[in-house]
Amino acid sequence: TGAEDFPDWRTAEWTRSTVYRAAILLMAAARGIPTMVLEQNALPGFTNRTLARVVSAAAVSHESALVHFPRIGVLTGNPVRDTFFEPAPPRPEAAGGRLLVLGGSQGAHAINMAMLAAAPHLAATQPAIAVTHQTGTADFAEVERGYAACGLTARVAPFFLEMAELMRDADVVVGRAGATSLAELTAVGRPAVLVPFPGAADDHQRLNAESLATVGAALVVPQTDLDGARLAETLLDLVHDDERRLAMASASRKLARPSAAASIVDRAEQLLGL
Repeated sequence: TGAEDFPDWRTAEWTRSTVYRAAILLMAAARGIPTMVLEQNALPGFTNRTLARVVSAAAVSHESALVHFPRIGVLTGNPVRDTFFEPAPPRPEAAGGRLLVLGGSQGAHAINMAMLAAAPHLAATQPAIAVTHQTGTADFAEVERGYAACGLTARVAPFFLEMAELMRDADVVVGRAGATSLAELTAVGRPAVLVPFPGAADDHQRLNAESLATVGAALVVPQTDLDGARLAETLLDLVHDDERRLAMASASRKLARPSAAASIVDRAEQLLGL
């Protein structure tokens, strides 16, 4: 592939921070075609930090990322589906609170096992609590059996499609701190207990999580500190404190950017001269 393969392009937009996109983007920049990257994390990845010297624009989701794109960065937010911004319909109050536990599409083994260890503590203190848990495939059966053994009301599945609805229905969300998950979480505006994936490049999930914790929208529990008793205590404290949950939800919602997609398109059109 060479620059001659896209003679009619006026703008090359490559929004995933991967080496595979970088080569094409570099060729576009060398030919004078305006280029733009999308950076979803609080700390840009190595590829986007390198490309910052050549691209025309960068759309970022966290204010902390702007320093890596001097003069070309614009704070747009991370686009998510409109359904995440829909208001929550009226719902009956859950006697013991509602927890939503996530770990990405593949599940998070550490979170799964911590919730299994927390389940007896939750059942003993708050037996009416309702748990919805996306486990991924590997731990599904074990987690489902564990909740049943404790007598907790739990809806367990390897994967859920209706994520916006589940988030809106939750009182507290437990999960990782991937960029898209946090964008969805703030769009809905729910208190969160975040367990950053320690193997993320440059520890960017920890920085993503801290961007919510700093404004009071989330609590951060390092995976090294994750155990059943501590997790149960943290969750029960939140479930029992309506005022704190409301404050966290409000702080989360203030981070949301409903116009993220439109802002990115606007910047691309500016590059095109439209």
